[in-house]
Amino acid sequence: MNILITAPSLNPIKNVSGISCVVQTIISHNEQQQCFHYLLGRPDKKLTKTKWLFDLVKQVLLFPLALIRNKIDLVHQNLPFDPKGLMREYVINLWACLFQ
Repeated sequence: MNILITAPSLNPIKNVSGISCVVQTIISHNEQQQCFHYLLGRPDKKLTKTKWLFDLVKQVLLFPLALIRNKIDLVHQNLPFDPKGLMREYVINLWACLFQ
């Protein structure tokens, strides 16, 4: 089974968060399934609005390619608790339903 896990950057220099650490641990210690990380979310450091918008659009539009390229069976999303993030995750859910 191929599993795609969405999370911010797993690089501790870019994101110092519990979810990044948990996702990195799951991926590196999973021997039963093939796990993939899909970068979804913003880094801890502040971005310009233009850069933030460009990254958001790129992440959402390239998501179906990650599903197809890695032959994903299951998507695990790490949901944010803010309205903009939930709207982004709704679009990701739609893509996942269409391309799985």
